[in-house]
Amino acid sequence: MHEQDCPDKRAAAAAETAPETARGEFDQLLREIEKEPVPERLLELALKLQAALVERRGDARKEDGPDRS
Repeated sequence: MHEQDCPDKRAAAAAETAPETARGEFDQLLREIEKEPVPERLLELALKLQAALVERRGDARKEDGPDRS
């Protein structure tokens, strides 16, 4: 029976032989993603999340009572 490399072994060997190439491709992909505009809806959700976190922090301080520093 002829033993063939499994896909995982081939992928690992390719990654070992060309780590800089893979890193360069990854860096290029990240640069392209960073250039994409942020959807308005995502910005709105981020602002709502930020407000909710601030509110929660305030509620937690009220539950702890007066500051005893």
